[in-house]
Amino acid sequence: MGTKSMCARIRNTALTLLATATVCLSGGCASCILGGFGSMFNPKLPEGKEPPVTLKALKPLLSPLPETKEYQEKGGIGLTVIPVAYSVEETTRATEKQHRTYTKHSIASEVPIPMVQVEKTIMPLLVTQPDRVKFQVKISNKQARVFRGAGAIVQFIVSGRQVVVDAESTAELAAAIVPPRSDVTVYINGPLLKDMPDRCPIGIMIYDIVTQQDVAGTVTEKQNYEWYFNYTTTPVERQLAIKTEYFEVSQMQMMQNNMQRQMMTPMTTPMVPMMPMVPMPR
Repeated sequence: MGTKSMCARIRNTALTLLATATVCLSGGCASCILGGFGSMFNPKLPEGKEPPVTLKALKPLLSPLPETKEYQEKGGIGLTVIPVAYSVEETTRATEKQHRTYTKHSIASEVPIPMVQVEKTIMPLLVTQPDRVKFQVKISNKQARVFRGAGAIVQFIVSGRQVVVDAESTAELAAAIVPPRSDVTVYINGPLLKDMPDRCPIGIMIYDIVTQQDVAGTVTEKQNYEWYFNYTTTPVERQLAIKTEYFEVSQMQMMQNNMQRQMMTPMTTPMVPMMPMVPMPR
């Protein structure tokens, strides 16, 4: 009995859709079909492609000045400082917006499903990696004692001005432990590329490197190291295309997706502290 009822239900729904479609087509109401019956009479828009756009990025090059020696050794501690190689890479950023809404009917259900057609735009980007001035530092310990990088101070000079970097930028050097007659390689991060001029001299100074200790382990000598480079940039251009895609999703699913995005987005507005309650005068 249940099977016959289901078959009759399916047949009636199909006849209703067919009759409505015939009436709408004869009356020229194509939008009723496209907007009212979802993907069954609603072909998705084809994938769109915009004309290519010209994107530009700057690729840095750091060349040591003639008076700068790549390897410097003092008191049995040798430091080799080399700028890292930079590359220009292609990436994308996607944005979505609601294109239009409609209802989608299912043969298995009499309840129409509210749907949303979403327009997704994929924007090309051209980025330089890494995104900051960065140096590879090789520590060569020729002493008979363990070398520790803790306490060393790193300073950058850009166009004659000191640039302050956070502790995280030099964390690898501070945590370095080099056994006797061994080498360890760490990385030091400098200013962001977006804060750098197109051309300028840049210096990196590493101060207070421990080179001598007494028998009790008390530091008796520290040394300073300095390197100077010429910073230049070369513009890189590429022709990249913007892509547009269309897909459908239920309104309920879209609301859930938006809520998830909001939960993942960090709060930028600080919370306002509550004012203390003042007792009412008697």
